[in-house]
Amino acid sequence: MDYTWSLKELYDGFETEQFKDDLASAKAFKDDFSAWASEELSCTQNAAEKIKKFIDFTNKGTKFRGLFLFCSLTLSTEAENSLALKNMSQLQGIMAELSKPNALFKDFLKNVDNLSEIIENNTELKEYEFVLKEMKESTKYQLTKEEEILLSKLTITGSSAWSTMYNQALSALKIPYTNPETGEARDITLPEIRGLASNRNADVRKTAFEAEIKSYKEVEKQAAAALNAIKGEANTVAAARGYESVLDMTLMQSRLEKEALDAMWDAIRESLPKFWAYLRHKGELLGDKDGIKYYNIMAPVGSAQMTFTYDEGIKYVIDNFRKFSDKLADFTQNAHENRWVDVYPRPGKRGGAFCAGITPVKESRILMNYSGSFSSVSTLAHEFGHAYHNECMKELSILNRSVPMPLAETASTFCETIISQEALKSASQEEKLFILDNLIMTPFQVCVDIYSRFLFEDAVINRRKSETLSSDELKKIMEESIKTAYGEGINQEILHPYMWVNKGHYYSAGLNYYNFPYAYGQLFASGLYSMYLEEGEAFVEKYDKLLEATGSNTLKGVGELCGIDITDKNFWKKSLKVTEDFIDEFLKLK
Repeated sequence: MDYTWSLKELYDGFETEQFKDDLASAKAFKDDFSAWASEELSCTQNAAEKIKKFIDFTNKGTKFRGLFLFCSLTLSTEAENSLALKNMSQLQGIMAELSKPNALFKDFLKNVDNLSEIIENNTELKEYEFVLKEMKESTKYQLTKEEEILLSKLTITGSSAWSTMYNQALSALKIPYTNPETGEARDITLPEIRGLASNRNADVRKTAFEAEIKSYKEVEKQAAAALNAIKGEANTVAAARGYESVLDMTLMQSRLEKEALDAMWDAIRESLPKFWAYLRHKGELLGDKDGIKYYNIMAPVGSAQMTFTYDEGIKYVIDNFRKFSDKLADFTQNAHENRWVDVYPRPGKRGGAFCAGITPVKESRILMNYSGSFSSVSTLAHEFGHAYHNECMKELSILNRSVPMPLAETASTFCETIISQEALKSASQEEKLFILDNLIMTPFQVCVDIYSRFLFEDAVINRRKSETLSSDELKKIMEESIKTAYGEGINQEILHPYMWVNKGHYYSAGLNYYNFPYAYGQLFASGLYSMYLEEGEAFVEKYDKLLEATGSNTLKGVGELCGIDITDKNFWKKSLKVTEDFIDEFLKLK
């Protein structure tokens, strides 16, 4: 079987007539859209018809998203592909130009005083009510149309360029590594060496960790420059738009109230001692006496040898998905058979994992760096959760598919929960310690580790308002953030000062605080899974409808669809209680 993904559903190559024709059509579309907006959006006369026309243009533009995705997906596995880089540059220019009609429409909408009445009297606009009203509300933070257009263009040579440079630097990183088991010495990629963190051999984990830390010295200055530029731009943009802070701007974009975020963090902070107890016990099982050593956090415990070839892993995912829903399992089977997944690490391929929705063909693509561990299988389930989320929304207009970051992690985390819970049900006593560790590991990562990332980014953004931070200062902030979040559970002498270099989310242009959404998604999914256990099969249809609604509702509104109040700390504590019970069970095992 071919374990690389198929992109032929988009294009057969950059030199094909179809790609060239679509690129030319995208340029013509951009010109037509811009000309119409310049001519028609200068006044609010015939506002209803102009709103409909804007929606029509936006929906037609969805076709050209495939061009951008073909470039970006190619670059994610071939970082130095010259044709992809060349065409990506052109497409970024087109996208920058498309900011003009969008800025003009927002400016137009700002002056439409009777938007609610217009929507009420036009059945064609009712399905866009939420997004149109949200768009109008956002105009409070809009710059002048000239400034919006200029800002969009400057981003290409600013944060987007820094993000590209960062990704290229890490993709090209070759790490000298000598396997302590075999004595074999070779250069390996960052994703490969990160994958060794879950190796059963303690010497392999320690050697890989030390080689990884050493390798960052080659790129730390580039990464520090990129991070300073990206977060500096974020501060500038937030202030120019009139937000109190970058966090305030992110919460607005996420459709999340600060009260709900604070309630979640309060609940997590109260649970930290329980997570610390888990870390110390795991450390003791691995021979660490003064808190777990950083390079042992991902180590497997227990005697069970739960490793999976990719074919075994995907079958495991599909079989367990079927216990929840035939629709979910059949969808995953189809995606597997049609090569939606790029499976293994290789030179030039970026690290981590992600899922990209391909709206023009109503499909998704998943990038993995599959290692064969149970954690890797869980990640596979996580990414298929994203793909299933896309599937539930595939018939919606692009305007109704803008899912805020916290809800974007709900379906993925729910699917991870399915795998973990089903694994525990069927576990032998020998496997129980291993599975419980993995069952706790995900909420540990998205609560404790994510909290450290939140603390780090918050400190960097706030300090970046008045100073440029050196790589040494960034390392110090990272270590302090880890100490605060991991507490007495971790050996304070062996930390990961370069985790800010490793985590690509810090370098995503236009996205900030891409950390708390994972905690939100995990705990919200835990709450939903508890409802599923209570309601059984009747919950499945409700779940699909909830996913479909995530692009056109607030987070509070989505919660209310299931009777959940996300501003109530007790909801988050109840979700955390699921993991706390697993920790109590884990602490009893030797």
